[in-house]
Amino acid sequence: MTTRSDAAPSEIGPAWRGLVADPTLGGLAFGAAASVVVDEWLVDLLGDEPGVVLLGVGAYGRRELCPASDLDL
Repeated sequence: MTTRSDAAPSEIGPAWRGLVADPTLGGLAFGAAASVVVDEWLVDLLGDEPGVVLLGVGAYGRRELCPASDLDL
């Protein structure tokens, strides 16, 4: 198992709120930007675990997240 630092994983909240508050992001641009934020958050949470695969499906898998989307993993 990969050893992780004692630092707490980042929280998605601040980055997510920033996206939702950005009036220049809408539609597919928001979905793509939100997917990047979620990708980075999940990588931080999971680290580099050998033999672990995480697959996004639904809106997340299509990179079409909306502000109230759930994450189908």
